[in-house]
Amino acid sequence: MMDSDFSHEPCHLPAILARGEELAIGSRYVAGGGVEGWEGWRRILSRSANVYARMVTRMPIADLTGGFNLIHASALRKLDVARLTSSGYAFIIELKYMLWRQGVTFAEVPIQFRSRRGGESKITSHIVIEGVLAPWRLLLR
Repeated sequence: MMDSDFSHEPCHLPAILARGEELAIGSRYVAGGGVEGWEGWRRILSRSANVYARMVTRMPIADLTGGFNLIHASALRKLDVARLTSSGYAFIIELKYMLWRQGVTFAEVPIQFRSRRGGESKITSHIVIEGVLAPWRLLLR
């Protein structure tokens, strides 16, 4: 899973593919990772969303909202994908939560996330609200 606008750079693929875990996360928020070209509000929103989701869900993952992930088919087979109900960034949080709850092994690989070269952000008020509510929905299932 990766963005096709080159914000997830293909040069990170060998490190992500080299991991033996069932879920390899290209992480902006581990040592060696980072973000380039974002406005201050976007940095604050992303960092805050990750801290908030981690506090609510107790998942030991630094980059819960990041969309640069390798998920082995064996890990996906452990899930009831019909139970995935979120969209946007909340979908990524929900997917990682369900995998974590199933005991899937994971690792975070540092990446440099660069602002997209074309197009516009998909962030809407609906996505932000869903992101706030999703971690609580996951706990209450």
